[in-house]
Amino acid sequence: MKRAELIFFSLVGLVLLVVLAASFAPQAQKSFRNTPENYARAKAAEVAGNPCATPPGYTDAQWRQHMSHHPDQYPGCLK
Repeated sequence: MKRAELIFFSLVGLVLLVVLAASFAPQAQKSFRNTPENYARAKAAEVAGNPCATPPGYTDAQWRQHMSHHPDQYPGCLK
């Protein structure tokens, strides 16, 4: 096999590996990206009277990450 062919097939294999790894990534990490839709869902899920409390459907880490993106809306929650 020529060196150019080896490099080409190595690159193709690397791209396939990255694509496969991304397709098997945990869905929870993908679903909590910072998008307008996810922000609206997070705001709607807030616990009435206690926005610092983790609402159902979120882990503590996911809720803290959401609040960290909006410190002006959650004063005192991240101390």
